[in-house]
Amino acid sequence: LETLGRIKTVYPTMYGFQQEKIQLPTLSPVKLNYELTITPTDFRIQSNIQITPSIIIERIDCFRRSLLNLVKKHHQDE
Repeated sequence: LETLGRIKTVYPTMYGFQQEKIQLPTLSPVKLNYELTITPTDFRIQSNIQITPSIIIERIDCFRRSLLNLVKKHHQDE
């Protein structure tokens, strides 16, 4: 989760985070648990298409640019 927080800080719209209720198969009455679902967003990504290597490279480049801009801004503020 620490890494996800860092990614969200550097590029907030790169992934969508959603908490979903799931029912666990147990012998007790109703046993609910929560699961974190992470989905990629931006870059023409839709739920019905496959993420190609070129999209992955584009997302990595965009993340790196965003990180570099954040570091530059941090050093200018000091």
